[in-house]
Amino acid sequence: MTSVALCLAQPALAQGFVISVDGQTLTGDTRVTDVVRRTDVALANADVQVTFDGLGIKPRLDVEVSGTDVVTLQSALNYPAFVTRGEMRIIDRAALGGARTVQVVDVAPNGSVTMTVPKGDDLVVVHRVYDADGRFDETAPLSLRREDTRGLEDGVEDGSDSTAKRGIRVTGGAITVAGRDVVSGARVRALGENLRPDANGGFVIQRILPAGQYGVDVSVQVWPRAATTSSYTENPVGYSLL
Repeated sequence: MTSVALCLAQPALAQGFVISVDGQTLTGDTRVTDVVRRTDVALANADVQVTFDGLGIKPRLDVEVSGTDVVTLQSALNYPAFVTRGEMRIIDRAALGGARTVQVVDVAPNGSVTMTVPKGDDLVVVHRVYDADGRFDETAPLSLRREDTRGLEDGVEDGSDSTAKRGIRVTGGAITVAGRDVVSGARVRALGENLRPDANGGFVIQRILPAGQYGVDVSVQVWPRAATTSSYTENPVGYSLL
């Protein structure tokens, strides 16, 4: 197991940050660039790479729509650890008297909800998420009457972001797990979540996490035609954000 620790100093101390690998300090200099602020751990057997970045984190929030009269709305964000609840807000922009919210549907962060589209000529959906203090982020409106032309693949984490309003304070470090050449039909699990590889066998998941200790456990399961199960799990990689 490789242990990676990141210590973020208080702003008043002006000491920047410290990164250590297996207890050996690499730097505490505020001038250090990407070369030392990013620590990569290759998980060779699974063709998977785990990347940790303590600087330059970017929260992402998006909503994906599939269907017409009955639609599935997919929540997508990379900072669920900072969010306590989410909702899909259906707005009729052509309502008499001006835009009006006609329906609000609860959804778990990174979850999905299926619903019948209500009546309305210019319906859009806005995805909003809240933190424990009631502050919220929300996406730009996305039409329910026109096809989503952004080219996103259903059920696959695309890294897209359509945040229009941001009120949640997000700090910490970002852990990214990416892989390629996963065989068709395989199931991938990383950072405690089930992932669907894209059409080319690739996958990526990034999560921003607050201070704490975290293990990164990546597994790929393959079901051959004989219905037997073969699987492999990489050695957990421990991250500590102090």
